[in-house]
Amino acid sequence: MKKLYFIALLLLSSIHLFGQTNDVFFFVTEAGGPPVTLSGATISLTDGAAYDQSIVSGDPIGDVFTAVPYGDYTYTIIKDCYITITGAITVDLNGGAGISVFASLSNMTAAPVFVNASAHPIIGQWVDGHVNLNDGVNNYDYDVTEFDNIILDVTFGTYDYTFSRSGACDVTGVLTVDCASIDPMSGNVPMNVYSPNVTSAPVFVNASAHPIIGQWV
Repeated sequence: MKKLYFIALLLLSSIHLFGQTNDVFFFVTEAGGPPVTLSGATISLTDGAAYDQSIVSGDPIGDVFTAVPYGDYTYTIIKDCYITITGAITVDLNGGAGISVFASLSNMTAAPVFVNASAHPIIGQWVDGHVNLNDGVNNYDYDVTEFDNIILDVTFGTYDYTFSRSGACDVTGVLTVDCASIDPMSGNVPMNVYSPNVTSAPVFVNASAHPIIGQWV
């Protein structure tokens, strides 16, 4: 009889062991906005090993990862034009009611600017130089090299820029830094400022007897 009891206990323990999961609910809202679900955010959950899942927010009663095995997890919440959120949770019994994660995403107000000073984006020769960005309020001065060419946290705005280097004419232009100008692959605002070497210049021919009032010949 005791033998049967221990076998039954072992079976029950095995069922409990393999059934150690819980649901994880994410409630994503916009910081400073109404307390409603922010749709379109990608929520990723991973234990760094066997479990790696993603869902897209939009369910008004919470976006759920079902039957997540017990353990320690990290999560990432990404949405265009919002600051990415990361965090960590432990999935356990928690009263059997599910694990709840509340997150508020803040709007982006700045972005990194990638300065491309190459004659060709893939195989062209790189040139070092100095970049100035100014929108009348914010000013950024940065010496760029091939391996140090990202200006971090440039506040959203429309900037006049100048790229200067020895032996070449300045390159000037206008750069808009906002959500729409961010490259989705890199997360940077691209800025192409190729500056060719100076190889020619205009020549002014003065054939006047006097530089102001003299007769031209």
